[in-house]
Amino acid sequence: MNPEPDTDVLDRNLRRLIRRWAESTSENQAEHSCRTFLERLKAPGAADLGTKRRPLFAETVALAASLLACAAVLWAIFSPRSTAENGRGGIASAPQESGRTPQGFFGSRESPVVQESEAEIEEKIRRLVPHLGSSSFEEQGRAAEEIKKIVPALGSKGLPFLQDEIARAKNPDVSEWLKKILKSLGGAPRVVGTPAGPHAGRLKGKANLVARGGGGKATEEAVLAALKWLSRHQNADGSWSAVDHSKNCGVAAPERYPGTCGASPGHADFDAGVTGLSLLAFLGAGHSHLSKDTHDEICFGDVVRKGLQWLMAHQDKEGCIGPRQALKHGYSHHICVLAMSEAYGLTGSNLFKEPAQKAVDFTVASQNPGKAWRYKVRSGDNDSSVTGWAVMALKSAELSGLTFPRAAYDGARAWFDEVTDEASGRVGYNRKGTGKVFTMGMNEHFSHHETLAAIGAMSRILIDRARKDPRVAKGCDLLLNDLPRWEDVEIDYYYWHHASLALFHYDGPGGPKWTAWNEKMKDALVRHQNMKAAECKNGSWDPVDRWSGEGGRVYATAINALTLEVYYRAAGAPGEEADKER
Repeated sequence: MNPEPDTDVLDRNLRRLIRRWAESTSENQAEHSCRTFLERLKAPGAADLGTKRRPLFAETVALAASLLACAAVLWAIFSPRSTAENGRGGIASAPQESGRTPQGFFGSRESPVVQESEAEIEEKIRRLVPHLGSSSFEEQGRAAEEIKKIVPALGSKGLPFLQDEIARAKNPDVSEWLKKILKSLGGAPRVVGTPAGPHAGRLKGKANLVARGGGGKATEEAVLAALKWLSRHQNADGSWSAVDHSKNCGVAAPERYPGTCGASPGHADFDAGVTGLSLLAFLGAGHSHLSKDTHDEICFGDVVRKGLQWLMAHQDKEGCIGPRQALKHGYSHHICVLAMSEAYGLTGSNLFKEPAQKAVDFTVASQNPGKAWRYKVRSGDNDSSVTGWAVMALKSAELSGLTFPRAAYDGARAWFDEVTDEASGRVGYNRKGTGKVFTMGMNEHFSHHETLAAIGAMSRILIDRARKDPRVAKGCDLLLNDLPRWEDVEIDYYYWHHASLALFHYDGPGGPKWTAWNEKMKDALVRHQNMKAAECKNGSWDPVDRWSGEGGRVYATAINALTLEVYYRAAGAPGEEADKER
């Protein structure tokens, strides 16, 4: 007569096998421990483990993170259904090998995922992720197995994609499963979505930065209204249109924002540029692809994600973003570089690191040797306006941890030295002393403003922290003699944006020059934004300024939102130590 089995001893032996299984250094060792484990479950007394079965299974899942594919098998052993089907705690039949392909959550596990696009693969994983939070252990295990199988199809982007899904997960069970999958595939969990350094103020302490810099409730309401308008007028593919944005009127919340925005000036060649500007407006306010903020039933995180996907989809193998044949393409590319760099700097997500670095590399490659930038790659011509965007892109890359040769700064500095008038602080466009810049037939009737002086001062501060440079001081004085005014031919959003950056970097957030400028800038922009609730234009600015003839209403709205974000968007960047020096 056999002695009565000791279930406590059996329980301890099984747990010991589980640990050996999880700590195995080879697949053979793991398989051996797993087979021994299953054999022990057939031993007399295994059926009498009773209430110990579920805790034992839970420990198995936790310890065997590197062998998630076995979770479904274990569930088959421990589930109540298996117990019922196999009698008093018996062993469920092991899967039989056959010529048939086992079926996954969404069809054959041998489906040709390698033939699918990255977007399709990512969407398939996103559909699986919620199943990791199921109340059914079997469903969790099957979803985990399927995700683990699909992720490698994304290649080098697979693990960064999982990192972002971990950051997005609201359910802690889902987050833990994703971390286990990441670890099993050779990745290490890390924190994403928490900006540091110059980007930190966009999420933490924003209200304090706004108040300190002279903004307030009105400026923040204006920014939010602008972002809502931009989100409602984003194209389905993630881009924005300089001319055809009105095709999106009435698509989102038509009962709240009836009518259309009407025709807009602009040119389709600037679509990449206004897409970059629009993304910068969201990123500047702290909204990354991980953002959960939702307005008018549109999640800002989805808006940013789709926009960044569009930029990456329209980046060529050399890193150039947008069509090279487009009119004044230099502007569009550098603005898009700035957006990609800020997306990486704001979140630390490796999804954006490689494309951002490639874009920065192309910016460097397109610079004229020893000089500056123009519309095309190494065209031989130099342009202070385009160069200002290139400098901002490079500074953002530097702050975000991307790399480029310092010689790129040297060339920009040499260019501004060449075109700056020492006596007045004025900066020329493509040579010293160019005076008024305009496009015939579009804006020759508008007043001249010292936009280039603002760009020169801003660039010197970003490159060298050169607030004490007399050329910078003289340039800023020119800006104070030309304060913002909402008067027909005086309206110049582009000037107001660059001058705001220059003066904030020069003596913001509390200096006299910045304070004097800020009051006029706020008055001009906040009071003239379309804010009638019952119209589609709500949140936008009319394209009535000097340069809206190229970018239209999308350009006007995005760049004005950026200007009103200066209080936190520029906080922490080089130049903001002015108060400490006074």
